[in-house]
Amino acid sequence: MKRKIRICTDGHLQNLEKTFKSLLQNDLLTDCTLWCRNGSIRVHKLVLAAVSPHFRKIFLDSDQNSSVYMYGIAIDQLQYLIELIYKGTIEVPGRNFNAVYDFVESLEITGLMVDTSRKKEKEKYSKSRTHSRVNSAPVTNAEAKKSGAPDSSQLHNADTEGQSGTGIQNTTVADTSGDTTEHNATGEKTDDGI
Repeated sequence: MKRKIRICTDGHLQNLEKTFKSLLQNDLLTDCTLWCRNGSIRVHKLVLAAVSPHFRKIFLDSDQNSSVYMYGIAIDQLQYLIELIYKGTIEVPGRNFNAVYDFVESLEITGLMVDTSRKKEKEKYSKSRTHSRVNSAPVTNAEAKKSGAPDSSQLHNADTEGQSGTGIQNTTVADTSGDTTEHNATGEKTDDGI
């Protein structure tokens, strides 16, 4: 039997996390834009796909997607999501908790947990979750369009402004219920929609 010698790196997972956070902060090697109703964030498809089956499906169904619109989501909620995906943990003010948690939960983030170690917080969480589920409903694509959300052609123009010969090839429009529709760069629905 031949002897094998192991080679390893010190702190491999911590180094990966640190590197991905640095790439995100400096907008390096980003290959996708997540759009919401009042802003956008450039991200790495690989990182999103690694922690969210929802994003993985979007990206695998069409490798052309360079832009995803998240209907019914504000930029602060999107920032919490990205922080959670890249860091693995976030602290959300109580008043924003339900909206952020519902959004993150809808994306099927792997291993999602809530720290309810203190009894008082656990009671508030249980009561607020029940209330939230009764009064919340996902926004449909049609409702989002009525609210003035940009369409795919507007996303294309915003993303390619100042760039010659580059831009969005396809845009995926996703609402928080998981429904998606694929559009080409001119805003037309494609036949092979997600």
